[in-house]
Amino acid sequence: MLTLLHLYLGLLVVLSNGVAALGLFLFDRWGRELTDWPLLALYTARTSLALQIGLGIVLIGRGGVGVNTHYFFAILAGVATWIAFTRSRRTPSHPLRILALGCALTCALALGAYLAGQGGV
Repeated sequence: MLTLLHLYLGLLVVLSNGVAALGLFLFDRWGRELTDWPLLALYTARTSLALQIGLGIVLIGRGGVGVNTHYFFAILAGVATWIAFTRSRRTPSHPLRILALGCALTCALALGAYLAGQGGV
């Protein structure tokens, strides 16, 4: 049951980070302020990643064994999100661009973790 939840939550991480990256990039490109829907996509992306990492830790604690590349990509996705969050707060000139880049990178790394977990990498 938890493994299936981990699988679907992984898909949510990939999709939500992709949507957030696109929305944040477009809002930065158009010169708009951050409104509700890109902010909701960003919060969904961050929350789903945090839940996914927490659920992965629970699965490891229960004796689940995965592929090392899966763990590597998952850790890198968390690091990319953290770096984008901290850099966006320190760079007031283009915070949306940094957040969009962080979401895009997290999307790619989460996709790598998903594929590695499915045996595709």
